[in-house]
Amino acid sequence: MHSISKINVSSYGYGLFLALNATSVWGGVFPFLPSSVQTEDYIFWFFLAQSISFAATFIVMILFALKTNKELTHLIFKVACLTYFSGYLALIATMYLAELSFVLALLGGTFLGIGSAIFYCLWQLVFAGEKDDKGPYNLIVGTALAALFYAGLYALPRVLTTYLIPLIFLPLFALAYVLSLREIDDQQPMYQDRASEYKHIYKKTTSDLWRSALSIAALGLCTGIMRALSISDVSIGAWINILSMGALFSAAIALLLIWQTQNFKLNVLTIYRIIFPFVISGLLVLPFLPIWYERFLAISLYALHSIAIILMMIQAMQLSKNRGVHPMFTFAVFSGVVFSFHDVGFIAGRLSGIVGTGRMNLLLIVSLVTIYLLSLMYMFGYHGFSRALRSSLGAEKIEFIALRAPDPNEEAKYQAQLESKLSDKDSEGKLVDRVSKQVAKLQNHYRLTERESEIAELIVRGYTVSAIAEKLYISENTVRSHSKHIYTKLDIHKKQELISLAEAMEV
Repeated sequence: MHSISKINVSSYGYGLFLALNATSVWGGVFPFLPSSVQTEDYIFWFFLAQSISFAATFIVMILFALKTNKELTHLIFKVACLTYFSGYLALIATMYLAELSFVLALLGGTFLGIGSAIFYCLWQLVFAGEKDDKGPYNLIVGTALAALFYAGLYALPRVLTTYLIPLIFLPLFALAYVLSLREIDDQQPMYQDRASEYKHIYKKTTSDLWRSALSIAALGLCTGIMRALSISDVSIGAWINILSMGALFSAAIALLLIWQTQNFKLNVLTIYRIIFPFVISGLLVLPFLPIWYERFLAISLYALHSIAIILMMIQAMQLSKNRGVHPMFTFAVFSGVVFSFHDVGFIAGRLSGIVGTGRMNLLLIVSLVTIYLLSLMYMFGYHGFSRALRSSLGAEKIEFIALRAPDPNEEAKYQAQLESKLSDKDSEGKLVDRVSKQVAKLQNHYRLTERESEIAELIVRGYTVSAIAEKLYISENTVRSHSKHIYTKLDIHKKQELISLAEAMEV
């Protein structure tokens, strides 16, 4: 159980990291530097170096995740600290070495991209390793804190902030990371099982990730385009950072408030299909509206993309726990796809300036309108909002189990919802049998997760550990780990007690 007033050291550390990372996105770092380096060329090449190294690092981290151990993780942490520090040091050096400022900006972007990507993976490692629902909770709280920390940076003198980031703030969030590592359970199967022994599980996880990854990647593509188009105005970068941080803060607080007493699920693919027509409509009218609309669209898309990243981290976290797959792997695969698309959008947005006037420009407009109409026809003719809300197309859902037990006065409402669920067909169209209904009642009463409920049902049906592992594409160690959590929540100690408890449930 948690309340919003409780804040863990991992939340403080991640919040500070996220706030500092925002200073190197959308030109946010440049308001803290002299005007001599706040030029379009400097910012473009800085962003390009940062974006490419950021996405490329996630791809490299996939390989590290397949072979990682404690010693390798410690080495990766040292590399992250060194590159992050070097990135800001290079930017500070531009104030004193004007003749090398362009090269230093490139180095700064490259090092910051590498350091940021590694730190994202390391924080994912921490949140995924925290027990029960602490990981997603601390992640969301940290995101809310990031907005406050970012606002605090603007309260400090600019010259002072430039030096405080690498000399004070970086050591602080690095220390918070080290302290947070002590709270994770590194004996969980996702840390212990070797990827080489469970290749089929990793392949299955990757195949289940791609739909959600491409949905967020599509937003990343749009964000990259807007980032390139807005690069000519340095001031817009600061506004995008400030307002998107405000949107993140609002989204995080709203999510925490709902999560306190409500069980709910989110599906990234479903959310994307709902916002899809609004995003493409916003992009279509971009060439025809004044500059203020471009800024509004850039801010809106970046805020939306930032919120999607939170969901991406939580989904990757839950996949790791459910499947017994290393947290760095799921997150790096997700991020590698998403931020590669962002880079494509950034480069495409920059190249769009070469399109001239006349017939070529007219053909471009005709093509855009045609693609827009075809997309809408596909959306409303084949999918539509009703199907988008009903169908997940096999994408993994993000599960939130209420942080506090339901109010006794609302127990009747939850019971009615459960009865309605039990009277329906399952996702494959088959009628739910007696065992399924009994386990569903167990899940509702003891606040089991979807995966725990799935394994509990298979145990009740008489499946062995090896049979469950084969059916669910997980290792036997992962099955045992989930079983242990189930027994703890139900306050039982063996399989027969679980079967007896399920049979006692009236349906």
